[in-house]
Amino acid sequence: MYSYKGMSNQKRYRLWCNMQLFQLNYPLYDNDFEFNKENPLEILREYSVPGITCDVCGEVWSNVASRLPVDLSAESLLWSEIEKPNLKLSEHQSLRLQFEKESGIKIEPSAFPGARVGKVSIKIRKRVTSEFLWSWLPGTVFVTAEVVKALQQARIIGCLFYPVEIVNTKFEVPEIFELVITGKAGSTARNSQISIIDSCKVCGRVQYSPIIHGIYIDPENWDSSDICTITEYPTYILMSEKVKDVLESENFKNYVLTPTDRISC
Repeated sequence: MYSYKGMSNQKRYRLWCNMQLFQLNYPLYDNDFEFNKENPLEILREYSVPGITCDVCGEVWSNVASRLPVDLSAESLLWSEIEKPNLKLSEHQSLRLQFEKESGIKIEPSAFPGARVGKVSIKIRKRVTSEFLWSWLPGTVFVTAEVVKALQQARIIGCLFYPVEIVNTKFEVPEIFELVITGKAGSTARNSQISIIDSCKVCGRVQYSPIIHGIYIDPENWDSSDICTITEYPTYILMSEKVKDVLESENFKNYVLTPTDRISC
């Protein structure tokens, strides 16, 4: 029922026409106190590629949702480059080529500015009672080993699980992973009515209109992943009914799934 592998484009199109997609997000808390209570974590350290300072449009920008599938060695000279402030476009292009050379991975230019790399270090303030843990960083979510096991057993594609470094010794803490989305749905379908309102052809910065009519996926741009993101709003985590069924069957806590046709921002 849920196998997409080997499907023709026509079959995939029919599948998407009949499939409901959902956005994964945190519940609506009453206040910041409740958010911190349900998500007792503090990010102590994370590493990010510098953003771009464009000398043409004059804007400074970065892709806060991007996560590079790159594991730099402790001896890598690129760690010192990560500590630098925002770079000019030419310097940024040179840094990206260095990353590609060391990692052997082709990196999309638009995904590189601000991309996170390396293991995240977090502190847990109290005992964890939920399988989903959220930070204040858009699109950043952590999950316990129970979620990892359930998604792997269901052969969910479109995500990776990055171990995190937990700085905690006062009480027992479960194994926690960062949920990293690798699935791509590309640009949305026309009925989403999301348009470009500002852009720079030199540095690649693009600003999109708000979501008013929901999010609809163009099957021609979809890579068949169960979990994916869209080009216009990459911090939005989208998932299929297959993933929804898996999560609900396990009675996991501290998350909500919203049908994408009801999304607005």
